Amino acid sequence: MSRLVSSRKRSKKPFVIILAILLAALAAGLVAWFVTRDRDDNDHFENGINFGPPSEEERQIGDEISQSSKTNPNQGYEPPSPSDDISALIPFAHFVGDDLLITTAISELISGECTLNIWQNGSLVHTEKADIATLPASSECTGFRVSGLSRGDYNVSITIQSSDGRTKTIEADV
Repeated sequence: MSRLVSSRKRSKKPFVIILAILLAALAAGLVAWFVTRDRDDNDHFENGINFGPPSEEERQIGDEISQSSKTNPNQGYEPPSPSDDISALIPFAHFVGDDLLITTAISELISGECTLNIWQNGSLVHTEKADIATLPASSECTGFRVSGLSRGDYNVSITIQSSDGRTKTIEADV
C-alpha cells in the first residue's frame, strides 16, 4: 500500500512542473504583448523624427509634389553646359502651412553662399542669404523657410556663389 501512495506522489510532480512552465510562458507572453502593443501618437517620435502615419497636411503636400512632378518632371533642372559648371536644381518650392519652403540640390561638394530672391508680378518681395552646406556626396543651400508671404504665384531664383568664384542661378515657379 505504501508503494501505491508514493507512486501517486511521483505522478503529481511532472504535472506541477508542466503547469509551472505553462504559467511562466503565459506570463512572458503577456509581458511581451504589453511591451509591443500599439501606443499613443506620441510614441511615434524617435530622436525628434515622427515615424507615425502622415498628417492630413503632410498627405496634401505629398499629393501636390507628386502632381507637380507628373505635370513638369524637369522643373528646375538645367543640364550642364560648358560655360555653366555648377549643376544644381530646386527640388522643392512649396507652401507648407503659412511658410514657403525651398530646398536646393547641388551635385558636387562646394562651399560658398546662396542668395534667394522671390519675385511676384515683376517685383522683388523677399531676399535672403544662406550658407552652402556640404553633405556626404553633394551640397545644398542651408534651406529657406520664408514666412509672411500670402499664397499666390511667385518666381523663385537662387544664385549660388561658390568659394572658388563660380556662379549659378537657378529658378522655379511657385
